[in-house]
Amino acid sequence: MCQELDLDGNTVRVSKVPMSSCLVVTNVDPVIKEHLIKLYFESTDSLGGPVMSVERKGRKGKWFVLFKDYKVADRVLQQTHCLAGKKLKVKRHLPCLGEDGGSHEPNTFAMPQDLVLSGVEKHKLTFIRQARSTWDELCGHLARVHAMPTVESDVLIVTCSLTVEVPKARVLAKTWQHDARAAAERYLGLLEVHKRNVIGEMWKEAGVAVEKANIASTQDAMVLKDPQDTAYIVVGIKTAVDALLQEVDCTIKELEDEVERKKQEITDRKKLKPGQAQLLSAIGFPSQAQEMSKNLQVEISPTEILFHGNLPDVQKAMLQMFERLAMFTTKTTAIGSKQKLDYLRHRQVEQYVSEKLRAQSPTIVWEVTDETGVKVRGLEGDDLANALTLIDSAVCECEIQLPPESSDLPKSKEWKKMVHELAEENPGCLSVCSPKEDKVFIIGTDNVFKKARDEVNAYLSLNTIYTEVVFFSPSRQKFITTFMMHRLQEIERTFWTHKVQIKPIDSNEKIEVRGREKGVDQAKSKLQDVERDIVCHEESVTDSAKITFLESKSCLRDLGLVATEARCVFAFTQETSGMQVESPSDTTSEGFRVKQTRRGVQTTLTLLYQGATLSTVEGDITQMKVDAIVNAANDRMDHNGGLAKDVITKGGQEIQLECRRLLTKRGNMSDGDVLISGPGRLPCKAIFHAVGPSYKDGTRGERDSLQLTVTNCLDLAVAKGYDSVAFPAISSGIFRYPPAQSTCVIVGAVKAFLEKTSGIKEVFFCAFDQTMRLHFEAAFGTCFPQLAKNTAPPTKVFSSTVGRLVSKTVPRAGALFQEKTAKPGVVRIVEGQIAQQTADVIVNSTSVDLKLKNGAVSKSLLTAAGLQLQEECKAKYPTNLLTGQIAVTSGYGLACKEVYHIALPRWDGPVSKSILHGYVMDCLDLASVQGYTSVAFPVLGTGNCSFPHDVVAQTMLRAMEEFQDTRPLSPLREITVVVYHTDTQILQAFREEQGRGTGLSQSSRASVPAKAGIGFPSLINFASSDSEGAKASPLAKLKSAAKGKLAVVTTGLLAEQQVDAVVNSASHELDLTKGAVAASILEGAGQEIEDECKTKRPDGIETGEIVLTKGYQLPCKEVLHTALDPWQGPADEQILHKTVLDCLDVASQRGHTTIALPAMGTGNLNYPHDVVARTMLDAVDHFQRTRPDTTLREVRIVLYHLDIKSVQAFEAAAAQPRLTHNASLRSVPATAQPSLTHNASLRSAPTTAQSSLTHNTSLRSAPTTAQSSLTHNTSPRSAPTTVQPPLTHNTSLRSAPTTAQPPLTHNASLRFAPTTAQPPLTHNASLRSAPTTAQPPLTHNASLRSVPAGQSSVVANRKRSGGFLSWFGKSRSSRKIQAIEQGGAVAASSFLAPKEPKVLIIYAENQWHIDDFKEQFNQLVDGKFTRTEIKFETHSENYSAQIAAIERIGLQHNVQTDVQSSKERIVLHGFNNDVLDAYAAISDFLKDNLVASMVQWCFIEVQTLGTERVGYHSSVNAIIEAAYKKQEKTVEIKDADGDVYVIDFQEMVEYRQSDPQSRLDVNRRIIIQESGTEPPPHWASQKDDLNMVQLKPTATEYKEVEANFLSSAGNKKVVVTAIDRVQSRTLYSQYQTKKTQLEAQNPDIQNEKTLWHGTASDATDNINRYGFNRSYCGKNATKFGAGVYFAVDSEYSIRSTYSPPDGSGLCRVYQCKVLVGHSVVGNEKMRFLPQRRGSDRFYDSAVDSKIPGMYVIFNDTQAYPEYLVTFKYQ
Repeated sequence: MCQELDLDGNTVRVSKVPMSSCLVVTNVDPVIKEHLIKLYFESTDSLGGPVMSVERKGRKGKWFVLFKDYKVADRVLQQTHCLAGKKLKVKRHLPCLGEDGGSHEPNTFAMPQDLVLSGVEKHKLTFIRQARSTWDELCGHLARVHAMPTVESDVLIVTCSLTVEVPKARVLAKTWQHDARAAAERYLGLLEVHKRNVIGEMWKEAGVAVEKANIASTQDAMVLKDPQDTAYIVVGIKTAVDALLQEVDCTIKELEDEVERKKQEITDRKKLKPGQAQLLSAIGFPSQAQEMSKNLQVEISPTEILFHGNLPDVQKAMLQMFERLAMFTTKTTAIGSKQKLDYLRHRQVEQYVSEKLRAQSPTIVWEVTDETGVKVRGLEGDDLANALTLIDSAVCECEIQLPPESSDLPKSKEWKKMVHELAEENPGCLSVCSPKEDKVFIIGTDNVFKKARDEVNAYLSLNTIYTEVVFFSPSRQKFITTFMMHRLQEIERTFWTHKVQIKPIDSNEKIEVRGREKGVDQAKSKLQDVERDIVCHEESVTDSAKITFLESKSCLRDLGLVATEARCVFAFTQETSGMQVESPSDTTSEGFRVKQTRRGVQTTLTLLYQGATLSTVEGDITQMKVDAIVNAANDRMDHNGGLAKDVITKGGQEIQLECRRLLTKRGNMSDGDVLISGPGRLPCKAIFHAVGPSYKDGTRGERDSLQLTVTNCLDLAVAKGYDSVAFPAISSGIFRYPPAQSTCVIVGAVKAFLEKTSGIKEVFFCAFDQTMRLHFEAAFGTCFPQLAKNTAPPTKVFSSTVGRLVSKTVPRAGALFQEKTAKPGVVRIVEGQIAQQTADVIVNSTSVDLKLKNGAVSKSLLTAAGLQLQEECKAKYPTNLLTGQIAVTSGYGLACKEVYHIALPRWDGPVSKSILHGYVMDCLDLASVQGYTSVAFPVLGTGNCSFPHDVVAQTMLRAMEEFQDTRPLSPLREITVVVYHTDTQILQAFREEQGRGTGLSQSSRASVPAKAGIGFPSLINFASSDSEGAKASPLAKLKSAAKGKLAVVTTGLLAEQQVDAVVNSASHELDLTKGAVAASILEGAGQEIEDECKTKRPDGIETGEIVLTKGYQLPCKEVLHTALDPWQGPADEQILHKTVLDCLDVASQRGHTTIALPAMGTGNLNYPHDVVARTMLDAVDHFQRTRPDTTLREVRIVLYHLDIKSVQAFEAAAAQPRLTHNASLRSVPATAQPSLTHNASLRSAPTTAQSSLTHNTSLRSAPTTAQSSLTHNTSPRSAPTTVQPPLTHNTSLRSAPTTAQPPLTHNASLRFAPTTAQPPLTHNASLRSAPTTAQPPLTHNASLRSVPAGQSSVVANRKRSGGFLSWFGKSRSSRKIQAIEQGGAVAASSFLAPKEPKVLIIYAENQWHIDDFKEQFNQLVDGKFTRTEIKFETHSENYSAQIAAIERIGLQHNVQTDVQSSKERIVLHGFNNDVLDAYAAISDFLKDNLVASMVQWCFIEVQTLGTERVGYHSSVNAIIEAAYKKQEKTVEIKDADGDVYVIDFQEMVEYRQSDPQSRLDVNRRIIIQESGTEPPPHWASQKDDLNMVQLKPTATEYKEVEANFLSSAGNKKVVVTAIDRVQSRTLYSQYQTKKTQLEAQNPDIQNEKTLWHGTASDATDNINRYGFNRSYCGKNATKFGAGVYFAVDSEYSIRSTYSPPDGSGLCRVYQCKVLVGHSVVGNEKMRFLPQRRGSDRFYDSAVDSKIPGMYVIFNDTQAYPEYLVTFKYQ
């Protein structure tokens, strides 16, 4: 309602103001936010209600609160309000009155706008941003005018900081912008900016110079770079800018001066005449010229001189050069012989002569003229005549006339070794040759000539060798050469001074004795003693079973293995004793001199003097394992330089501290004094710190002082009871004693000491490099004129760095006969791939840029080694390889230590051939220098380099031959040339080259047989790359010396072995500080172990007693402490044997699986090393034979790698032939008996038939229950010991192996090939010819192509072309088929009938071995007879015919067959091999008939009255069905006449291969389905036998399976990606048949369960088609039996072990229906199920526990793969 009123003549309209529901709230704390205000006014505290909005307006902090209802606003206004401690001002907001409610404040404060200063120089802004102090000052300056600065990009922004609380804020705001600008500009005016430009071409150099000048910016000034303008900017406060600017200017100025100077430099070259370069170098002209100017460079080469520097300096130097050349004079003279003149041209000789001339006159130079003589040049005043005389006398020559007795010596290898050693010791300075048979010519420099001549004369007088051949009776001869080689080696060692060598010859039938005449006679006498020590025992055999065995064809083989195991030889008749001597041969000339590596260093020279061995060695003295090493120390014992520093670095600071303590007690030391300290971490027992004299001039008693030092060291060693001492070249370092003199004094002092005192056995003179070694060897020549190093005993080369023997290979343990060890330098030509070789060094042929992806060889090595190989090549060799250069890298993923990379050029003729020859030699030399024993080469140059094949073969073989002839002391023992298997031309080239006579010396013959079928000459043997000889290195063979048995011999530290138990050979007092073994255990375990020993046995232990303690800090569970008495004689051998057995028994009783023992008794107890090795290995073997149920799986004998004698002894003991046992197979098949795993799809039979059945002592007698030695299992528990892996039953395999097969565990599904004597009859659709006899088919193998004539079989004759005939029983078309059975029943075996007694003669080393042989013989015979059974179910209507056929199979194999129909089993009894063959044949027969009972293939034959469906025989039927299931298009079969028939599965016809038009229809009948087995109703329709149906995720069936899967998956986060239903008619029918049988047998229990089975993606196809195959068991585990495993919960099966992900991360598991029936708890030895208690039936499955989490089935038809679940982890 509005009213109009009159006011002063104006009309005023008055109307009501609308009621407002908005309130204005002020005096709100700034920290209060919008949502808190809304929450407050909606709460009951404010009497408020629903709020529509809250909004803040203006700088004064006014909040406008709008309520939904104005009445709520009225209530709020009636209340006082307080929020966050502040009282709020609340009033109604009337929009018509504005925000101020109608009031106006004329003094309202308005915030000024930000001030933007855009004209500020960017460098100042950069400085302000980066200099913190400057920024703080600017902020403080602006704060005075209420301003705050910010820098954005290149703009300075100033923001007002005034607030209403600031006094006079409104007034200040009016002038704020002016004041702020003035303040900012004033401060910016204080900063200065200076710019220094740099020439563009100098910009990079300037940056480097400024950086090197280390010009540092400060808080007051800063240097900035401006790359765009190539300038440096200095900005900051003026005072600081000036100083910084001066530094920048100085640096830039210096750089500009340097650049200008370089512009003025020149380079000039001047050609020099012959000899001028030598003259200028002799007078030191380059250094003289460079002294004139520091910037002048002068370089001289043989043909020119180079000057580089400023022009004036260069000109001045050239003038000086011409002046010097003008000062020289020349003189020429003739030299005696042409040989000497030629020798003076050798580089080393030239260097030697030049050094002698320089010592006389530095300014004289010389050269050999073309033909006449020598020319010398020198300055005026030089004695040129004397120089010519010196040159003539520097080379000496002589000719030695050989007597007739020594005329053949220069042809011997040992002569070549000596000559080679002389040449190596004096490289280029000595030559020894024999141009004629009766003469030797020696030429060399005067410093080595006399020594070489004396050595040649000594060799000629000491090396006439006699040879005699002796032999014993055959059995004694065999025993000596097989088991008593250690005695022969002892004889060799006893008479080594007479160079006696004894070795078996003529296939071990004779023994050759070589040596000096006296040594041969003494050795023969010792051989007779050896024969007399053989124990001969006559055993009468009356047991009929044993006699039957002795009459069997396998007797010699099997009993030979037992004899080898028991270390015996047997015979059937008595033999005469006594040694017979063959006529002696003509004398030959062979001696030896061996370089050796011992005690961690390279031994180069050895002689025996006064009962002590003196040796020169090269290497690190601190790493020598001797009793004491001598350290060259000073009188203060400050070990801070030279050898002393090295001792502290490697031995530890405790040595330094101990020396200082001892010196404090002792007092001052002087020359000759010696201080003894502990070794710290060094391998020696003590360190002698000897104070040698400082050399002045040699006239102040230095020699006497050095002699005293050496004598005091030796006296101290004798006093301490030390046997071995190592001396360095004392005083020859910082004490400046000339090495040639000091070494001579040291050796002479040792010699004088030994002439007066005994007690020292070994003295080593250790040189740190080759030069010092040569000084020591020269000292030997001086002190021992008749150098006897040629009479040193032959010692094996031992490398402490790799811890292995390399002097010979170790025979493979378990071999039937002892292998011949490879002689040095064996060369093998191998087919294979270079990347798969095992060797110390592999050679790679690559490109010069070392890009390993180029070339087949290098690419294969890169793939096998990994990318690290390429990375190391790039890092170590960034530039291209030069011709002749070898790049060395690690092997990484390759089975080698190093790879040698070489780059051959492309073929261009003889030059390339020479390069190839040089590369081969250089690689072999480099490997030798590094101490390696094996090198593998590819065929070099035949790829991209295009070398001719014949040239490569010739060059490589000749280089290896040359290496062998010229490097007889090389440690290389095996050189392998690897030829890719498809390179037939290369193989032919090597064969032809060898046939032309190029070959290697006899020592290079390989010890493995040539590969069959290649036909190479025997001089170079060819073997496949996977042969044992090609792979096994000496160390690997030593470590596997007891391979296949419990014992494993290895090198290392006992205290570091990760085993269950460790044996400690302790003292009787249990003092663990005594003895090396005990001390190492104490150090590793800690003091607690000794405390426990003292607690348990405070009075110590008796001999053979065992005390158990914890392992504490050792990586083992327990330590077995035992004690032995010192060695007294052979009786202690039995005590050691019993102690080892007791330790193993204790470990086994405590459930341990691994145990480590030292070489017990070889330390302070003085047990002979060979006795310890032989006894310990025999004890372990005895334990394994007599404790079949032991828990031990490995007995590790640990040898310290520097204990050479123990290593050698165990190597010799392990080299003896040893037999590997397995109780399941008691005999080894004959050579012609292959062990073949059946595979229905195998395409070819093995071409060789060498098999070895592994023995196991865990079962010593034939089983009498269902658990026989014939294990019904398709997966052997352990890896085979032969080369090839075992073949398991897999229908996807295409071919059988063509080489020797390994032992395998028998299974009904496996096919054993027949023995030569009585082969089981093999039927195959592919038979090439009809056998001449006819018995029912006994064994089916689809892979065999033919049946040998004379064997029984059922054959069918075909009267017309067309269908393939029925092979067994009566034909369905009698008019077309005639089945003829020839022969009759085979008489049953009479192996238990009484026999005539036999005599067995046993030869052994002692009665213990004879008893062992008799025990093993009894066990062998017991194990030869076995009883086993086959479970079977008949599906044939002609049941009686099957039984008859099975019985005939048993008779054919000489096996008693008991068919127990009621128990559904067949019991076999007889010899192992016969039972094996019968078992395989019957299993094949049953399986073929099982297939025929489910599926029958037929051909349709047209008859007069219609057609007839004729079924194929069961074995042929199985072949066709297998090919059909594999979805092959066709399959070929043959009839008895050899005609080939083809069955085409696409057209379903059969036709003759020679007449494709003669066709008959074929069809496939599914008998089980026809007999009433219907598929489940929910299956999809299908035409084929197998159909995989992928379920939809929305389907109920999918969800049920998924829910079942996830419900037992535990906490595993998995997602199901797909579920497939497996629809296999055959598998389902088999499963239903088995289910029906079990339901009838077990009506009272639930026979079927739904279980889970994890699998890999590559196995699903086989499972879908063929079901679960026990052949795969053992892939993951066989803890509860060798069957197929199923888990109750999916959580177990989906583990990555059982369901590994594929490349896409998908895993797979089957939901299965499993017939478990009655279950029994399984174990790892269970191969088939036992009989149920109180029942004649057997258990149906095995479980893991009484509450099963896992089931194991042993019948493949007991499980059906219902669903395949694909999943992945989240």
